[in-house]
Amino acid sequence: MKTRGFLRLAVAFMAVALMSCALAAPRAVSEGGPLASDVASQASPHAGIAKSGVGPAIIGFSAPMVTLDPMDQSVATGATATFVSAATGNPTPGVQWLVSTDGGATYTAVPGATSTTLSFTTTVVQNGNLYRALFVNIYGAVNSAPATLAVTGAPVITQNPANVTMLEGHTANFSAAAAGNPTPTVKWQRSIDGGAVFSDQPGATFPTLSLLSALSMSGYQYRAVFTNSFGSATTTAGTLTVYVPPLVTTNPTDQEVTAGSTATFTAAATGVPAPTVQWESMPAGGPSYAIGNSTVPRAPVPSTSRVYSGKHGL
Repeated sequence: MKTRGFLRLAVAFMAVALMSCALAAPRAVSEGGPLASDVASQASPHAGIAKSGVGPAIIGFSAPMVTLDPMDQSVATGATATFVSAATGNPTPGVQWLVSTDGGATYTAVPGATSTTLSFTTTVVQNGNLYRALFVNIYGAVNSAPATLAVTGAPVITQNPANVTMLEGHTANFSAAAAGNPTPTVKWQRSIDGGAVFSDQPGATFPTLSLLSALSMSGYQYRAVFTNSFGSATTTAGTLTVYVPPLVTTNPTDQEVTAGSTATFTAAATGVPAPTVQWESMPAGGPSYAIGNSTVPRAPVPSTSRVYSGKHGL
């Protein structure tokens, strides 16, 4: 009887001990992974859970990271240029191709270019452009390295000279520009017969032509010819108009007349275009003012005539 009582007491102590161990031990991990409740409570608000063969696993979200940069391209004008770029990220990033026409100082979006491959037919005007891909998802954005496009071809005019109006003795400037690869040379030509015949302007081999204007040059036309190994292109012509400011050639002389008689003053001036005239009067001690039309014994003579006649009283 004593032996049975002792065995019962021993079994009771063992049961208590096993229960205590179970309560103190960590929660079990099913199928080799954490409990789903543990994963859900520890995951970030943006994390996801996916089943694997051995249990639940966290799929991490991430900003885009470029894995392939586009490569430089060299093609002939009219050929197709193709740039390719790639990036990883979760969610899968979208892409927008960008182009720079100023050496990388600024970039603008290429319309409709939203796939990882950018292809287009080239023109020589695009020579030197830079292209890069922008990858974006909700966690960030990243640019690929830029790639340079080289397009070989004959010159294409990008700027024609404008007409210039200048005062005689001042410098008149005509400017022109063209794209081309190899870089085209330039020479300026002049026409003195309204554009019927053009001849080379000596020493004029820069994109800007500067001339000291003279009245005899008014009406001359100037154009630029750009040339490289693929061909040449000629701008439209800009016309030079030279003005000459008014120069007084005849001053009015003093007049002394009796009250009620007619006084006549005469003045003259040259200039291009022909100057207009406005007579003014300045009473003794007073400010000058413009004279309106006046009635004279012979005929009305307006104050805008070079000859002014009018009756004067005391």
